Amino acid sequence: MTTPLVETERFKEGLARLDAELMAARALLEAQVARVWHNPERPAGKDLTRVAEQLQAAVWITAACVRVADGCFELAGSRAVYESSSLQRRVRDLRVAAQHVAVHPRHYVMAGAAALARLS
Repeated sequence: MTTPLVETERFKEGLARLDAELMAARALLEAQVARVWHNPERPAGKDLTRVAEQLQAAVWITAACVRVADGCFELAGSRAVYESSSLQRRVRDLRVAAQHVAVHPRHYVMAGAAALARLS
């Protein structure tokens, strides 16, 4: 390749998309933190809608971060596959975190039920 990878349109476009997804995840995280900080939770079990929304946000944010890391890994090219690559280690760490029970996609079921209740 005669043009460095970082100077290609594909790299710049991919990086911009990943940056946008990361900004969206950060914005949702900040919104959830602000909401909890300014309106502390009621006693457990009293507001399942709020818990469902927090779980929904946690699942989506985690998945977005995994997508961003995977995208960075793809954009990095062949160097990222080596054990010495810090990116490779970060991708593995994020994937492990994404397997945690607190961010399991099944929490979307409770969030979906809460959305249905809110809409009806």
